Amino acid sequence: MDRAPRVGDRVRVPFGFDEVEGTVIDVNGKGDFAWIMVEVFLDGSAEPTRLTFRPRDIQPAQAA
Repeated sequence: MDRAPRVGDRVRVPFGFDEVEGTVIDVNGKGDFAWIMVEVFLDGSAEPTRLTFRPRDIQPAQAA
């Protein structure tokens, strides 16, 4: 991303051989040492899955 992700941002993150879209729910640290927690809904699940990534692994979601 061009800027650091913020809570509430819609992002795309790697998951297996594909990517999934989710929402940033927490950001800890700064710069290369940051950890970003993203909440995603997998395969139509009613309950979210929370995943943690480095900023370099996150891309902004495309606007609809």
